[in-house]
Amino acid sequence: MRAFALLLATLSLAAACASDECDLDDQRCDGDTLLTCYRTSCHVPGCAKHNAFRRTPCAGVCVEKGALALCAEAKVPEPACAGGGGQVCEGDVRIACDHGFATQRQKCKESGQVCAGTQSGDALCALSKTPDPVCESRTSFSARYCDDLAIIHCTAGFATEIVDCPFACVEPEGQDAFCAASTDPDPACPKERKVGEVPETRTCADGSRGFCKHGYLDCRNGVPRIPDGGVDADADAGK
Repeated sequence: MRAFALLLATLSLAAACASDECDLDDQRCDGDTLLTCYRTSCHVPGCAKHNAFRRTPCAGVCVEKGALALCAEAKVPEPACAGGGGQVCEGDVRIACDHGFATQRQKCKESGQVCAGTQSGDALCALSKTPDPVCESRTSFSARYCDDLAIIHCTAGFATEIVDCPFACVEPEGQDAFCAASTDPDPACPKERKVGEVPETRTCADGSRGFCKHGYLDCRNGVPRIPDGGVDADADAGK
């Protein structure tokens, strides 16, 4: 009898756990909290997986558009988004869009940059509105290359940041650029290290902590250069 009662209790608990709160495609707003349905499970023996709402408070407002719900900056669509998604430029402000609503804004000028449109139709904050020739030649979405003692950071073919190296900038074949102790390889640093091997730590000339990387001593002491508003800033100001 006791075993039967325990079985009934277990089955009742499983039935409770298996009760779905929503369908997996369900999205809705509860005030300014976004509710999205997901598949969950509990860890009680005999308990079945079930659907439940995940609650995400919105930084701005929650918007419902048909069967879709999302967090946005305002209840009304953003004209610059033109009903779509991705990122767009409005002057030097980068706007992230979702189904025509603005979900985030980044003022590029606050970081000394300008807003640039990419070939894929997106936008990003960069040092210039035009692509960087060296960045464009790189096959990866993001990359870094040397320009004398500076590292140029690339994103989607645009230069987005400049980091000045105190001693040397090196760019080993097939690798991204980094600040090193010298343009010459360090004899004490192996070009490759074994899987799981911890890189050797040493001290650079300025006292910073460095470690071996691709045959060089990586000092990790680069200083980000503060942009002056983007190389197009003066031209834009004169318009």
